[in-house]
Amino acid sequence: FAWGIAAVCTGVFLWGRYRRFENKVRRNRVRALEDDELEVLNELLKRYRIRRKVRVYYVDRITAGCIAGVWEPIIALPLGLPKSHLKLALAHQLCHFRSNDHVWGMVRGICCAVHWFNPIVWMGAWLSYGDSEMACDDRVTARLPDIDRLAYANVIVSAGERSGDQLVSADAVGASFTDKHIRQ
Repeated sequence: FAWGIAAVCTGVFLWGRYRRFENKVRRNRVRALEDDELEVLNELLKRYRIRRKVRVYYVDRITAGCIAGVWEPIIALPLGLPKSHLKLALAHQLCHFRSNDHVWGMVRGICCAVHWFNPIVWMGAWLSYGDSEMACDDRVTARLPDIDRLAYANVIVSAGERSGDQLVSADAVGASFTDKHIRQ
C-alpha cells in the first residue's frame, strides 16, 4: 500500500511538473513559422521522411528548442533564434519528433514513478535522456558536410550561452553541453 501511494505521488509530481512546463511553453507562443521558414520546414520534413503534421512555433522565454506535449506535440523554437540557425535547430527537433522522444520521455517518467525507490532506474532514465540527445545529434550530423557540422556545434554552443529571464534552461529541454559532447 505504501509503495503504491509513493508511486502515485511521484507520478503526479512528475506529471504536474511537465504539465506546468508544457502550459508555459504554449502560453508563451509568439508566432508560427512563416513563408521561407515554412519552405525550410517542408524541406526537412522530406529529408527526414516525416509524414505526420508538425506544428512549429517561436516561443518567448526559452533558451533552446524543445518538443512540448505528448498527445498533440508542438516544436517550440526560441524567439531570439538567429535566422541562420533555423535549419539546424529545426532539424534537431524534427529528429526528436521522428524518434518519438517526447513519448519516450513519458515512458521514462512512468518507470521512475513505478520504481521511485530505485536509484538505478532514476540514473537509467537520466542516461537514456542523454543518449537520446546524442543519438539525435548523430542523426542530424550524419548527412552534413564538415563545415555544416561545425555550424551545428556553434548552434548548440550559442543555445547554451543564451541567458536572461528565461522560461527553461537549456538543460531542461534536452541540450547536453558537455565538452565531450561538443567535441564529438
